[in-house]
Amino acid sequence: MAGFQRPQTVALFLNAADAVLFGSYREGWSNAMLEALACGKPVVSTDVSGAREMIVEGGNGFILGERDAASFAEAVRRAILLPGAEAVSLKMAERYGIDKAAAALRDLWPPLAEPADTGLEKGRADGG
Repeated sequence: MAGFQRPQTVALFLNAADAVLFGSYREGWSNAMLEALACGKPVVSTDVSGAREMIVEGGNGFILGERDAASFAEAVRRAILLPGAEAVSLKMAERYGIDKAAAALRDLWPPLAEPADTGLEKGRADGG
């Protein structure tokens, strides 16, 4: 799946999958990985940002140090067979979901929790 997809389309593809593979060289925090976990899927990933936090090695997937087809294939085969992977994935998705991230940011920097002062009166777009 490439490019922008509607959330409903992403959910359909993820829920049809037996496991989800991320083979990136580098990546920031992976929202796509979090979406896969939220669908209860086991995940196989290279060692990119967030993988060590979201994947419980042997619990809901595997983290690979190298990018080669044979390693990916074996790890996906093993991930599909993990007992209880769905429950672990759902737990990790809850731990790192957007609500928890927003609360952590508010705790870290309280001004984020304050309403923005736009200088505009409610209902008046010109401010006057």
